[in-house]
Amino acid sequence: MNVAQSLLRLPESIRALIETDPVVRERLEDGQYLEDILRCREWAEAWLRSYLDTDQRAVLNNLVERFASKPFEPVNLIKSLGRSSAFAGSEVRVALAKLRRSGIIFAVRKAWGDQLLYLPEDTVTLWQPLLLPLGGEPLAPDEAADVTVTSSALPLPLSMELLSAWQTLRRQPLTWTGKGSLHRPTVAKFTGELRFPADAIRCLNLTYPHADQLAPQAAIALDIGLHLKALMRSDNEIKVAPSGMENWLALSPAEADARLYDILLTRYGKADAGLQLIASAVRALEPGVWFRESRLVIDDGNRNGERFGLEWLGLMEAFGWLERGDCAGEAVYRKRLDNEPKLSQSGEAGAIDAFEELFVQPDGELFVPPDAKLKLRWMLADIADPVTSDAICIYRLSRNACARAYNAGYVLRSVTELLEQASRAPLPEPVADSLADWFAPLGKIKFAEAMLLRTEDATVADAIMRDPDIADMLLEKIGDRDFIVLSESYSVLSAKLRQIGYPPPDRIQVISSPASDKNENHPEETKSDSGWVYAPDAVGVYEADPVWPDAESLFPGLSEIPAAWIMKPRAYHATTRKKMIQRAIEWEALVRLEVDGSARTFVPNGLREDGDRWTVSGRWQSDDCEIGTRLDKSEQAFVNAEQFTDMMIVLPSLDALETD
Repeated sequence: MNVAQSLLRLPESIRALIETDPVVRERLEDGQYLEDILRCREWAEAWLRSYLDTDQRAVLNNLVERFASKPFEPVNLIKSLGRSSAFAGSEVRVALAKLRRSGIIFAVRKAWGDQLLYLPEDTVTLWQPLLLPLGGEPLAPDEAADVTVTSSALPLPLSMELLSAWQTLRRQPLTWTGKGSLHRPTVAKFTGELRFPADAIRCLNLTYPHADQLAPQAAIALDIGLHLKALMRSDNEIKVAPSGMENWLALSPAEADARLYDILLTRYGKADAGLQLIASAVRALEPGVWFRESRLVIDDGNRNGERFGLEWLGLMEAFGWLERGDCAGEAVYRKRLDNEPKLSQSGEAGAIDAFEELFVQPDGELFVPPDAKLKLRWMLADIADPVTSDAICIYRLSRNACARAYNAGYVLRSVTELLEQASRAPLPEPVADSLADWFAPLGKIKFAEAMLLRTEDATVADAIMRDPDIADMLLEKIGDRDFIVLSESYSVLSAKLRQIGYPPPDRIQVISSPASDKNENHPEETKSDSGWVYAPDAVGVYEADPVWPDAESLFPGLSEIPAAWIMKPRAYHATTRKKMIQRAIEWEALVRLEVDGSARTFVPNGLREDGDRWTVSGRWQSDDCEIGTRLDKSEQAFVNAEQFTDMMIVLPSLDALETD
């Protein structure tokens, strides 16, 4: 979920706590909205300055690195930090609670009580550059001049591919057969419009229904369409959603591709933190500038950074967003996609802007430049045949295309107005004449649904026509014994026929082919949802956690122990020291021990007893390093009961968690 969705579900009491955070409160007092604050880079930078030397910053750095926006259980982060640092579990739990207080992470609660924490998906691009910046500068101008482009013919941008695929569903929705299988011809047409290879999106690890019938390219195209509400499910079919598609078509290709990139980053990238971090880092790069592939690495703790970088570059190249090259034997890349494009200047959604020129050739070919809006391309698919899809797309007017346009609701005048508005010029005379010729026969004949009154023979037909009331309800006679009647007059006409002695059957006869077969609805396929692909770790299915952690919930039994145990180091009897160690292990807390005349901090994790003797195992925590650098793995250590006398349990400060 993103920030807006998370705040919408947040209990009012916890929202009020976030608003009291000093960095947040300052901006609220300036008139900013909480939703905008929690997505603002200036707020994030101010927060980092305010919490520079705290556990919160170190824990945030680690959770971004290891999970990005993937939901996680606190115990998993504690274990992860425990393997790579001397952080105690108590420090991590309290730091996470304070991050919730600052509005950086949010919590949900599963039905069985387990808590999940997550970083909102739209803040990964906020924190990644600040905490895990991508290394490497762009190539110098003299180096860039020597780059040889190695990408083959650049594919169409993803926005164009999706548009072509969705147009097939406008003409023929995707349906299920009576046995629940997808309609193969429609699937084939839909998939045929998607030319990027399945291998390019393998890194997204998509899982979805009917995987044996539907290629990954088709699955992601359906999922994006449903997610954007450009497509919709209705009973046993997926079809174009007019209002949602209209909103999408208002975008230019540059705007659409920038939005698609963010959908890939947030919706699919969160399946793997390393991939999502790479996607976030690439998003911030300047388009048109060459970078070295070897520098596209963010260490995710599993040494997979290089693999993620190569996979994401391959995906972008397949979607027409990136090209690759060679510089003195070194692989380089540059973005073709601008993630922050200038907004179009159209006055209304779907309007055809003045700069969107369409060039109409005398032979009926239409040349469409790269910056033409999706709306224009969508309309051209209704009235013309596609010839080539490239940087300049070419369509051709034809007799068959005009028939298709008529079926889509166009007439000669509307097609002419569209072409002249887009080209900003009158149509060439040969084109105008051809359109007039092709539209001339259209609409001369048509099919119409009507109610038919059938009689046994001409004698019965003549008899009912003699009744003036019945005669007024007979619109047209067909042959010598049948009539077309108004369907709304059915009840009155039936009553009159009974009065004159010709009662019709109670049921209306349906004339159809004996071989006709109706598709069955499949309720499991018609559920209203936001997509086709199964969303990984969807926290939206859980309730926002209404519980705010206090000292007793973080450290059960805290009120039952002597206050001196957590105040300052003191000498205790061996039995008391063992109880204190056991309590610290339960709480995953630190202890302060005086060993060999010096006080040191220890992270206990086990107690081994041998009769009256006992030994505590754990790791020493460095006292002379900054908190943020306490990440070097320390070795397991063992301390005997006889080695120390003075001790105390060290708990993190809980002041920031107070709710008063």
